[in-house]
Amino acid sequence: MRMSVILLTAIGWIAGVVLVLFLIAFFDRINRKGEVDKRAKTYFAIWVVGAVALIAALVLYFNATAVGQQIVQRWNAQSEGIYREIEVYSMTGELISSYSGICNIEYDDNRVEIYDVEKDKRIIVYYKNGTIIVSE
Repeated sequence: MRMSVILLTAIGWIAGVVLVLFLIAFFDRINRKGEVDKRAKTYFAIWVVGAVALIAALVLYFNATAVGQQIVQRWNAQSEGIYREIEVYSMTGELISSYSGICNIEYDDNRVEIYDVEKDKRIIVYYKNGTIIVSE
């Protein structure tokens, strides 16, 4: 499973804040003799089990479900692009042009913008009178 840098950074910050809050609450339960009361041990055990369960659920969701795999693919496409083959056809079915490589795509009602990451180029195709086929 590959995730974008932005998502990993956000998860890291959230996990760090939760960990700091937990450690503050945990060390608050240590008495002056250095002993930890039973509630702190229980809180720690519950937190570890909950963290493991949450991580396992996220890994299963992103690896074992079609929706999760599509989300990961979308993250990869937005952050670094994915390999695509793009063919532009006229209304009569003639191949006008074809592009392939790692690229990002944006589109609206009138055009398709292809950002070729490898060649650092932007290609704009107006498709009112033609067809564009994108293979991923």
